[in-house]
Formats: sequence, structure tokens, C-alpha cells
Amino acid sequence: DAGAVRAVLAIPRGYAADLAGGRTAVVQILVDGADSTSATPAIGYAGAIVREHSGAVTLSALRRAAEGGGA
Repeated sequence: DAGAVRAVLAIPRGYAADLAGGRTAVVQILVDGADSTSATPAIGYAGAIVREHSGAVTLSALRRAAEGGGA
């Protein structure tokens, strides 16, 4: 391989501020689908990471709300 990029995770400016402000925070993954042997696992791993992170953010927000700190 010539070191070609197969996947990119794009996290936009303002992501942390959106998260801290209780707003929807968006990320994007761009995957080169030319080689499905590499693309399929990359998409699967990205989905798992997003689900885990989303769960942690939701849990944190619920704990803050329960403690009276708001969402």
C-alpha cells in the first residue's frame, strides 16, 4: 500500500462547545468503499465508537440533571 487514506473521521470546529451546551454534536466518517474488505469493518468500528460515546454523553447528562445541574 502507498499509505492511502481509507477512512477519515471529521470532527467539526465547535464540537466540544455543542456538547457542553447540550446541543446535538455532529461528526462525520468518510470511508473509501473501493475495498469493501477494509470499508465494512471501518464502518462497523466507527458505529461502535459512536454508540459508546453517545451512551456516555447521555449518561453524563442524566446524572447532571439528577443532581440538579440541568441537562
